[in-house]
Amino acid sequence: MSLLGVLLFCAVTTTIGPVGQDASAPQDAIAAALEAGDLDGAQAKAEQWVASDPNAPYAHLFLGFCFEQRGDGKADREFDRALELGAADADLTLQIADVYATRFADVIASGVTDGAPAERARAEELYAKVADLQGNSMVALPRIAWLKRTGGDIAGAKAVLFAAIALDPLADGPHYDLWSLIGSGVEYDELASFYDGLSAGNYAPAARARCRSFQGQVFANKALAHRAAAATAAEASDSLAHAAALEAARNAYVASIPCFDRAIAADPAGADAPRREQIRSLVGIVEVLGERSDFGAARLAAADARDAIDPLLRASPDDPQLQLDADSVSYALFVAAGGEANRDANYATRMGEIYDHWAWATSIVTHRADWWNNLGFFAREAAKYEESYAAYRKCIELAPDNVRYVNDTALILLYHLHRDLDEAERLLVRAVQLGAAQYPNVKDDPAAEADMRSAWGDAMLNHGKLLTERDRFDDADSAFARLAAFDPERPDLARERETLAMKRRLRAALDAGDIAAVTTLLEADLAEECAVRQKFVVGRDDEARVVQLARWAAAQRAGDPALDAFIARSIEAIHAADAERVAGSSESESP
Repeated sequence: MSLLGVLLFCAVTTTIGPVGQDASAPQDAIAAALEAGDLDGAQAKAEQWVASDPNAPYAHLFLGFCFEQRGDGKADREFDRALELGAADADLTLQIADVYATRFADVIASGVTDGAPAERARAEELYAKVADLQGNSMVALPRIAWLKRTGGDIAGAKAVLFAAIALDPLADGPHYDLWSLIGSGVEYDELASFYDGLSAGNYAPAARARCRSFQGQVFANKALAHRAAAATAAEASDSLAHAAALEAARNAYVASIPCFDRAIAADPAGADAPRREQIRSLVGIVEVLGERSDFGAARLAAADARDAIDPLLRASPDDPQLQLDADSVSYALFVAAGGEANRDANYATRMGEIYDHWAWATSIVTHRADWWNNLGFFAREAAKYEESYAAYRKCIELAPDNVRYVNDTALILLYHLHRDLDEAERLLVRAVQLGAAQYPNVKDDPAAEADMRSAWGDAMLNHGKLLTERDRFDDADSAFARLAAFDPERPDLARERETLAMKRRLRAALDAGDIAAVTTLLEADLAEECAVRQKFVVGRDDEARVVQLARWAAAQRAGDPALDAFIARSIEAIHAADAERVAGSSESESP
């Protein structure tokens, strides 16, 4: 007997209640023997029961169970006799119907898709009888639908499930059974219309609200199907189909929103579930607009999503789904903004919008270090450096042993605020020490090892860069050597060693008072920087090595007009190179 058969058989042998003449019969002892695997004992007890009370329907039922377990065809004889004696007993009829359904399921599970038609027909006949006896039983109707579906009668299954849902809209099972037919006989719009009709029916408020909520979920699932089609179109480089699928997805999400509003209005006491479903749709809209790279529309949709999330998150700040929704809005905005690659003139403004999102989120959920890290990151990208540093400080207060967080906190001081370098060095030394202590514990986990390799490597690299910044060239050499011993293939190590060597030359020229040699070195580096930026996205102008070195050199020779002029000119040249790259990219994308 298959697993499904065992499950059904166990169910029918343990759910029998006292009925009429059989109230004192030995059914519990027989059921216990069957469960214990004592088939001989169970059959002996059942036969004794039949002999002592041949008109007891449950005696014949249990004897039939014993024969069924043996695969003995006499089971049918006993089931027929039980049905004859208990013609009006819905529970007995249901259990025998389950046996025939189990036989049918076993044949289907064996791969014979058109097998056991007699068992299927018999089970369906008996379930229909149960439905009549119980007044359209919510137990029997889903089983009839399963038989029809498994037997290939999709239209029949759909009709039965429609009837079951109309009988009791609050029963979850028939809804999900019906949804499983989507794409194989049931369409989204047909299902939405069905729920729309039920919502106007004469049901209790909770039932009408459930139907409206399910109608909204149908539209939301339709949106997901369109998004899957959009992904397929993107893989095939079919831009027209991709755009059309995303627009269809957005329209489906939009159609779901008023359904949830009406569900909330129908049953305010049960508003939490439809509100959460509505949030899923609002977030989905932001995600679709993100995939369309429509930042302006995504920003407005994100505000709607936040407004919906806000009261629920304030009431339950530890709710994992609501936190995930907030995460999803941020990610969708970042995608819509073009990520870090789209560093045009409005880059900082777009990052500022996402910073505002995390400022909102961390004002409610105050204990997540990763959220404070996100706030710090987007503040940095929006050129809000003091705010970024404050966020990173909060982040490492919550997660003081996180290598990456400690490293990133130091970087704000080193690269952007250009102050408190003693604190920056303390943080980087700590990050390096943490990495050395933690790496042995993760090196056997590929994902964790890769993350720690990156974070610890960043800390070692940045420690060397800080030492370079502080003119401690020999110490910087040692820091870079340590990184080289750990990760010799790291691509940015060679450039930082080159920067160290260049700074040594600049130091020597400055000490000799040879400003011409200083500017010659810087001019060569500026030319290299601009050549790279004309082809690739590199970063902000203040992150450029040539700008940092020029500012360092100018600080050594305060008031030197040649160096001050070079700094201004280098920033202009970098902006021009970035603009040339953006213009070239736009031309290449034009039809």
